[in-house]
Amino acid sequence: MDSGNSTEPLDVLADLEATLNEVADSNPRVDTDQTDPTRNVADLKALLEVSLTINSSLVLDDVLQVVMHKAIELMQAERGLIMLLDDNGTLQVRSAYNLCKEEMMEENFQVSDSITSEVAKTGRSVYTSDAQADQRFSNQESIVELHLRSIMCVPITLKDQVIGVIYLDNSSQSKMFLKSDLFLFELYAQMVSNALHNASIYDSLLHMKKYNESVISKSPIGTVVIDSQGRICTINAIALEIFDFNKEAVVLASEKGKSTIFLDLLPESERPRWKSMIDTALLTKNDHSDPRYFHNTGYIEKALSLKISHLSKLPQDGDGVILAVEDITEKVMMEKYVILSEKLVAKGEMAASIAHELNNYLAITANNAELMSLNIEREQFDKVQFNAKAITENVFKIKRFVDSLMDFSNPDAEFISYDLPHLVDDLLFSLRVQPRFKKVHFTIDLDPHMPNLEMDVGQIQQVLLN
Repeated sequence: MDSGNSTEPLDVLADLEATLNEVADSNPRVDTDQTDPTRNVADLKALLEVSLTINSSLVLDDVLQVVMHKAIELMQAERGLIMLLDDNGTLQVRSAYNLCKEEMMEENFQVSDSITSEVAKTGRSVYTSDAQADQRFSNQESIVELHLRSIMCVPITLKDQVIGVIYLDNSSQSKMFLKSDLFLFELYAQMVSNALHNASIYDSLLHMKKYNESVISKSPIGTVVIDSQGRICTINAIALEIFDFNKEAVVLASEKGKSTIFLDLLPESERPRWKSMIDTALLTKNDHSDPRYFHNTGYIEKALSLKISHLSKLPQDGDGVILAVEDITEKVMMEKYVILSEKLVAKGEMAASIAHELNNYLAITANNAELMSLNIEREQFDKVQFNAKAITENVFKIKRFVDSLMDFSNPDAEFISYDLPHLVDDLLFSLRVQPRFKKVHFTIDLDPHMPNLEMDVGQIQQVLLN
């Protein structure tokens, strides 16, 4: 009897020691002195490795997945999830994984809403080593159904503001979380907040970049960004069409290879003027505009409205300019025809004027028809489309011109304040496209700063035309 009583306490102690050893094997911090430098170094090393991993990407969804993987791995948890607050202050599950590092769907991950909500609301961590015996959680349905033992939920804070929570749990008694685990987990959550903040900033910048690119690409105005070295940094589809540039031939400054110089794509005769305008905007940092600039693409002349503005600190470093260009060819042609038609009706020269103006349209149509044939032979189908478009537009212009002649019948002289250099430019614009003037070089020597003059525009233009 005595012998039995003497061995019973020894058996109990042996069982208790075996249980503690089992727990200690799964949780090394249990029987280790808190000041043990070896354990501290191991923890710091683990945190360093985790930090390097979660900061290896700036894509928010990727960061969230890595954070969850590493949290389960670091703390040896069976399950875990990350919840972030949305714009309405509601917690939303963003990533959930189990011990096998398998992603779990939100509907398959039961968790106590009261725990996550409390942490998000108060900003204080929740910890229990035995939820079954903890009066705070033992009556909660999810705790009982899942037989959860140890739980940790810590806040993710940024600048003292809670932005979400990280939750971990275990159902095994031998893998319970300890107070030292909670301290390590809180350090981990702080690193996570920095990684999520960086990813969020990157996501916002990426969204803004895509938004700006979308605005530029869909803008009805031609846009070209040029750096201080003359390289094209940005150019949208409208600008390519206006200048008749081949998209495949344009290499942006941000791309690999030799960047395309904007001036090199322009006709040689126009380069000095373009260089002067761009240099002026770069040096003075003031806007430079030309409401009516005549540009020759090589087979058609266009009237353009230009505005060149200074830009500071381009992505490729240094300053540059942004060029906004609009094709106003049709507007200029119609303005010119309206003025001529009004005056020619009064002078009884309508028939000759009609023939003259129609010949201009027909000349453009004929030139594009010839070029279309050549471009088809050369298989330059992008230019064929342009030729077809030009022919169609000129047919409609002829119709509108003929219709508009019915409305003009005022023969009286009308004096207005008008820009003489632009009047001359308008006249030459219609002459250069005519076959008989193709080999003729026009030299204009007018003061660009000449003030407006009081004149009858139609009569002056008729004199110059004759």
